Amino acid sequence: MQGTSRPETSEQVLVAQELELRGLAAEPLVPAGRTASSAVLRGVDEQGHDLVVRVLRLPPGRRGRELRQRAQVLRELETAGVVAVRAVLDLAGEYLAVVMDLVEGVDLGVLLAARGSLTRGEAATLLQEVAAGLARLHEAGIVHGDVCPANIMVTTGGHGVLVDLMGAPTQTGTPGWAAPEQDRGGNATLATDVYGLAAVLRSCAQGTLALQARLHAVVDDALSADPARRPSAAELASRAEELGRPRPLELPQEALLQATALRGQLAVPTRTKPARRRPGGARRARTPIGRDARTHRS
Repeated sequence: MQGTSRPETSEQVLVAQELELRGLAAEPLVPAGRTASSAVLRGVDEQGHDLVVRVLRLPPGRRGRELRQRAQVLRELETAGVVAVRAVLDLAGEYLAVVMDLVEGVDLGVLLAARGSLTRGEAATLLQEVAAGLARLHEAGIVHGDVCPANIMVTTGGHGVLVDLMGAPTQTGTPGWAAPEQDRGGNATLATDVYGLAAVLRSCAQGTLALQARLHAVVDDALSADPARRPSAAELASRAEELGRPRPLELPQEALLQATALRGQLAVPTRTKPARRRPGGARRARTPIGRDARTHRS
């Protein structure tokens, strides 16, 4: 694998080999894309689709079963505003690979760093799309747990997409966007997701008095310290046009260049990576990565 200064372990090599036998060439997406329990890989399937692969080491017992079930629910969920999960694969050594679409664009934090704020129409689009995506997650029994600018991608077409879907209910969120109860050590809930999105929108209005005024009227209850007073994600999505007429988010030129650079970086190494063969030269049959792929053990 390329893109990391750490040496590969035998387990990491075996994971890469098994993914390739499933029809997916993969390598680290970024140097920091690995922890003790997970790694984020970039991948290309046999049809040439660019993908992101989250490889998790499943903990024993109930927590491992919950993670696998969460991945399976996400696999069945297909909705705008949430990155699509294309396959869930059980690998050797208690690893689970969650294969997702690569979202072309930049995260909202990058966009805000470049621009400072959004227009009312852009904020309406962000609220409409991300809140609707959250509502579908919540209907499926999934709490995101860490709604923040870094976990919202803005596509090159100007749409908002939630990513980083394999979090835990016990995660504390990102400071500045986490709900007060998370700051106090409480678990993530539907209400903390709503708070996080409202806090994200508030951060999109820095220095823009017109948007600040509209947000105060539209999402103020979502920022309540009392979780019971916050609206649902679906209710929040229904208020989007109160902010303004929705329009695509505009990526500044430097953000577009960054997205293009990522596409170029993704294009070469994995596509030209030679296929490994089993001893004797025979190739194992591959399981295609696609909407019909399933876990092999569940």
